[in-house]
Amino acid sequence: MKLLVADDDKVCRMILEKQLAKTRHEVQIVSDGEAALRALQAAHAPQVAILDWMMPGLSGPQVCRQVRARQGVPYTYLIICTARSRSEDLVAGLDAGADDYLIKPYEAEELLARLRVAERILRVQEELREHAEQMERMLKRHNLLGDALARRASPEDAVRAAPARDAQAAAPEAKPLVEGQLEYSERFAEVQALRRFEALVPRVFEQFDAPVRADGAERVRPGLPVYLAGTSVYVETLASWLDLRISLDAPTLAALFQQITQTLSMELDDQVQLAAEFANQFQRTLKAALESEGHRVLTPYVARMLRAGEAPETGEAGGGGGAYLWATSTLALQFETREHPAKARSTPAAKLEAGDVVVEALPDGREVPAPLSRIGALTAAQARNIRRWAEASKNPPAVKVLSPSAWARALELGSTPV
Repeated sequence: MKLLVADDDKVCRMILEKQLAKTRHEVQIVSDGEAALRALQAAHAPQVAILDWMMPGLSGPQVCRQVRARQGVPYTYLIICTARSRSEDLVAGLDAGADDYLIKPYEAEELLARLRVAERILRVQEELREHAEQMERMLKRHNLLGDALARRASPEDAVRAAPARDAQAAAPEAKPLVEGQLEYSERFAEVQALRRFEALVPRVFEQFDAPVRADGAERVRPGLPVYLAGTSVYVETLASWLDLRISLDAPTLAALFQQITQTLSMELDDQVQLAAEFANQFQRTLKAALESEGHRVLTPYVARMLRAGEAPETGEAGGGGGAYLWATSTLALQFETREHPAKARSTPAAKLEAGDVVVEALPDGREVPAPLSRIGALTAAQARNIRRWAEASKNPPAVKVLSPSAWARALELGSTPV
C-alpha cells in the first residue's frame, strides 16, 4: 500500500519514516500542505495519507476538504495526526473529511493498527466498487432485454412477427461449416454437445423468444470480426477447461440485435451489450447440454467482450477443439472451442491471481477474506486484496483453486467492460 506522510516538523517526519520503514508499505514524505495535495491529486496517488494539522500552505483539514471535493476518483483514506486533543478539534477534523484522528504523542503500534484498519476499509471499498460496476453493467443489459421483450409482447409486434417466425420454423437448420474442423482429443471424443452446435444455437434464440433457422436463402459469409465474445467452462468429469469464442462481424452484430429485439439500433454499445448476453445464454445452453450427458460442469465466469483487434495472444496450445459457422441470410456466427486439461491444486493465498477459481471454501471461523469462504472465481480486486492480506498475516492458509486457461485469464484482465 502506498502512504503519504505530510508534516512540517522534521523530527516528526523522521519518527514516522522510521516507524513505517519496518512495514511493507511504500512511503512518500512531504513537508507542506500544498505538496501533500499535489501528491494526492497525481496519477497513482497514495491510498492513505497521514496529515499534520498545522502546515505551511494548507492545513491538514484544508487538504482533507479539497481531496473530498474531487469526484470520480479512487477513495483516499485520510488520517489527521496532531497534538490537538480537544473534542472540538477532533470533530472539526472528521467533519473536514478525515477518516481517523491520531493524537500526538502516540505509540508506534497504535499507528500501525490504524493503518491496518485503513487497509481493510480500502479493500472492502475496492471490491464494492468493482461489484457495483458489474451490477450496473448487468442492470443495463437486463433493462435492454426487458425493453426489447416488452416491445415484442405488444399486439402490433406479435402480428408482424408471426409470419416470419412461421417461415423460420419451417426452414432447415444450419450446419457447421466443415465437419473436418472438429479435432477434439480422445477425452472429448464422445461429447455429443460439441458436435451439435447446429442444434444448440437455435435453442439460444428460443430462450430470447426469437426462434430462428437458416431460411433456405444463400447464407452470408462472415466478414472481418469486430468483436469476440468469450468465456470458459470447466468440465469436471473430464478435468478440462473448454474455452469458447464467438466472432461477430459488424453486420452480424446489428442483425443479432434486430433478430432478438425486433428493432433497429445504430448504437454500437446496445448491440455489444446484447451480444454479450447472447454469449452468456449460449454458455448456459452448452452447460445444460453437457449436464444432460452426465457431465459435471462449472461456469465460474460471465461471458466477456473483446474488440477483435485487441484479442490477446495467450501463447497456450490447446489439446483439441472445433470451429463452426452458423449462418442464415443475415447472421454469420463463428464459434471456436478449445480444450485445456486442468486439475485443482493447493495454492498459497499470497500467490492467488485474477481468474483463479476457489473450489474448496475455507472453513468458517477463520478470519479470512470473504471471497475465500465461498466457491467462485476471483476478480482482479479480490485477488489483489487477498495477496495483501496474506502478506500481512503470520500463517496465511493455502487455498484449493483451479487456475483458468490463459484465454479465460486474459478475458478477466483485458476484456471490454460491457
